[in-house]
This record gives sequence, C-alpha cells and structure tokens, in this order.
Amino acid sequence: MLFSKTTEYAVRILTYMQIKDEMFFSATKLYTELDLPYKYITKLMTTLSKADLIKTKMGRSGGYYLARAGEEIFLKHIILATNDFKKLDSCVLGHSKCSDQDPCAMHNKWVPIKETIINMTNSLNLDELAKIDITKL
Repeated sequence: MLFSKTTEYAVRILTYMQIKDEMFFSATKLYTELDLPYKYITKLMTTLSKADLIKTKMGRSGGYYLARAGEEIFLKHIILATNDFKKLDSCVLGHSKCSDQDPCAMHNKWVPIKETIINMTNSLNLDELAKIDITKL
C-alpha cells in the first residue's frame, strides 16, 4: 500500500462525486454508497474542504459538492490534502538520512519509481479516474 487509508478514501469519495450526476452529497449518502466509516467521512470532508477540493452548502437540501471541475482536480491535490506526499519523500527502507549524497541500498532504484509516481499524480485527474470501474475503487 503506497498511500494511507485517508488518501484511499478521499480518492474514492471524490471520484464517486465526479461520477454521479448529483448536485449535493450528504455524509450519510457517501457512507451508505461507499461503505466507509461515517466518522471518518465527516472528518475527511473537513480536510478536503480546507484543501478547496469540495465545498459545503448548509441546510436541508445542502451537502458536499466538488469545488472545481473534475479536470482541475488532480490526484496530486488529493494526496497533498491528506499529507501523503511525505511518504514519497521518505526513504523506501525507512532510513532517516537517505539522500542523493548519502543513499541507502535501494535509493538509486527507488528514485525513478518515485518520479514516475509523482508524474502520474500530476497528470491523473478526477475526469480520468471517473472512467475507471467504480467497483474497483
């Protein structure tokens, strides 16, 4: 597993919101449809709102909605919102002082893989994720 549960859940939620042709999504609807922990969803929605990936409309007919078009929300934005890029910057073997100047045994093998992952997160947006079979999310 490369990303945390928080990032996985955020990707599932935002992709679901992109796919469904609805104006607003309640936490209850997301909980029911995606089978994710309710308290986790509500906390995560606050995180995604602070990152300007979603917005909230208060009131009886309100809920959460995407803050931008799907083609403007990239996987990178979701990962940044959930602070998972720290994992990509860390040593693959867990050493605290791994760098180009002081590499671990896996450093030179990991760097190109890391760059490929970063390039993918910079180019993959919600529109593209929405084309993937949602049952696989």
